Amino acid sequence: MLLTRDPGGLNIRPHRRDDRQLGRGFMALSSRLVLAALVGLSIVVGCYQAVLFGLGYSVGAPFQAIYSLVFVLLLIVWIDLDCRGREDIYRPFEFDFLIFVFWLPYLPYYLLRTRRARGLLWLLGLFLLFHVGYFLQWLVYFAR
Repeated sequence: MLLTRDPGGLNIRPHRRDDRQLGRGFMALSSRLVLAALVGLSIVVGCYQAVLFGLGYSVGAPFQAIYSLVFVLLLIVWIDLDCRGREDIYRPFEFDFLIFVFWLPYLPYYLLRTRRARGLLWLLGLFLLFHVGYFLQWLVYFAR
């Protein structure tokens, strides 16, 4: 809470910030930034998998597990940031925890609720984005 003086300079009163101003700091995330990071990560990992496949190697299970975990965590953060600006989504106190635990059934519900029929395309796009490495490996296989 900041203290401000009134124009006369005699009284000091608390200055309250608007809720819209709280998230605009240096480290504020937006849903578009997280979605761009998700797309960039998937493309980089997919290209890495395709290059290794072209050289005759495969990606190890620990790398795939870490990629899956990071993908899901970025997806959860994207859902949380995307629904903050929507007034038609009810956000209880424990909403962040519930998304973390029940992200898999909530993702199709959220996409269909907020984007209607385009939500199915979003769901298909996220599925393809997660598996972009496999599709690039098939391209390398057929290019040989």
